[in-house]
Amino acid sequence: MVRNPSSQVSLALRDSGAEMVTGTFDDVDAMREAMKGVYGVFSVQPSSPGGTVTDDDEVRYGKTIASLAVEYGVQHLVYSSGSAVGDKPTGLAHFDTKAEIERYIRTLPIISTIVRPAMFYGTAGNAGFGLDESRFYLFYAA
Repeated sequence: MVRNPSSQVSLALRDSGAEMVTGTFDDVDAMREAMKGVYGVFSVQPSSPGGTVTDDDEVRYGKTIASLAVEYGVQHLVYSSGSAVGDKPTGLAHFDTKAEIERYIRTLPIISTIVRPAMFYGTAGNAGFGLDESRFYLFYAA
């Protein structure tokens, strides 16, 4: 599912054989259409706080995708979580929202895989990571 089927990334995916449905996470009908007849779903949502995405939005998006995957008989759900997510709250909503989605997925009757990437490559170019100073900063609690 893509927001902009004309973007360079969307066109490259389409050219490599991916089938696309245009929609957003707020468009449940588009998500339903995207689930029809698929073997697997890779679920990655915008993280909170990001732009206009709230913590509640992120949790709602993740749970909706997982629920629809079950409803449409998807055989395998892969959820992209976060490296600091665990059994106990971190106090950082960015990770605790993902933990809530993970817990929900584990209750569902679907084969699932949860991955916890440390970060996405594209994030490294954001302000504060230091690449503009020929350095790279990555902060984790000690």
